Amino acid sequence: MDRLSFRISEENRRRLEILKAFSVLNGSSPTLQDLVNEAVERLFVSAYERYCSAHAERDFMREIMEGALPEAKE
Repeated sequence: MDRLSFRISEENRRRLEILKAFSVLNGSSPTLQDLVNEAVERLFVSAYERYCSAHAERDFMREIMEGALPEAKE
């Protein structure tokens, strides 16, 4: 997926600018795209963990989510 267009709140825009100015991801300064991708990845992993704790060990949704989990970062 190349490009998405969406509105974000002014408060979240401000948070992104602060994160961009003061964070480091993978040893370098992140772009806004890096920050958004990292946030989505972390939210997905969190949703997966919550889903697993509330549902059967093997089910269709869990298998789909497992297939979309990010690869482990070293």
